[in-house]
Amino acid sequence: MAMRPNKSPEESTEGDAGRTERKPTAKDAFKDISIYFSKEEWEEMEEWEKIRYRNMKRNYEVLIAIGFRATRPDFMHHHRQVIKPLVEDTEDSDEEWTPRQQGEGPGGFRGVLLKPAWA
Repeated sequence: MAMRPNKSPEESTEGDAGRTERKPTAKDAFKDISIYFSKEEWEEMEEWEKIRYRNMKRNYEVLIAIGFRATRPDFMHHHRQVIKPLVEDTEDSDEEWTPRQQGEGPGGFRGVLLKPAWA
């Protein structure tokens, strides 16, 4: 990238589009790994922990990019999932909850325990 000597790196333009470069912010760093942590978890982390997770992710991606077989870091296995209730419970009830009756399982099994033939 060619820079003009009278401009700082923050003010330098890139290409004909006239876009200016800017330094990544903490918010940008959160976007990068937001799929691995909730916003609350991220806010509770110390700065050194955030740096460690960002570096681990970056190191893993570099190893994969250059052809190494690397084990994915544990934190990258857990994706944040939004869990929506199937049915909204609008009633505040003290009644005992009873599960729906289940149909037959695999192989016709209905949950009946049979005595093994050798017993």
